[in-house]
Amino acid sequence: MVDIEKICADAIENAAELGVALRYQPEDIAELENRVMPVFSEWLRDGTITENKGAWNLAVQFGIYLGETMLRNYAAKYGYHWGTPDGNLPVLMKDAGNQMSPITKVHKRILNGAEDSIKSFYDVGVFIADGRFDAARRNLKPHQE
Repeated sequence: MVDIEKICADAIENAAELGVALRYQPEDIAELENRVMPVFSEWLRDGTITENKGAWNLAVQFGIYLGETMLRNYAAKYGYHWGTPDGNLPVLMKDAGNQMSPITKVHKRILNGAEDSIKSFYDVGVFIADGRFDAARRNLKPHQE
């Protein structure tokens, strides 16, 4: 398994270099979406990074941070944890049928821009984690306490 704490510390340090303070708070996700991801997308467009060299490394780093923020703020209480079901890429998982891949989402955000919003991913993750999102129907179920 990867060193989650070390990777998150690197993401926090790299975001700070861009003037963004990260503290594992829900508000951090908007900062990532609006201030950090656009920089990475610009780097991809201008050739500073490529899809497989640079963009993927940033996606792993900030995807781990995104996932850890999700765990700390809501997903862990619903039984989610880091796992590697394919033996490779860490994902947030509850079981084989309940998984979310923040790394893949951040990679798509860097490649495709705001249409692949990590803020929306975070927000929908709340509904997935507590069982209110029916993936087959792609809609929300009423919340039951």
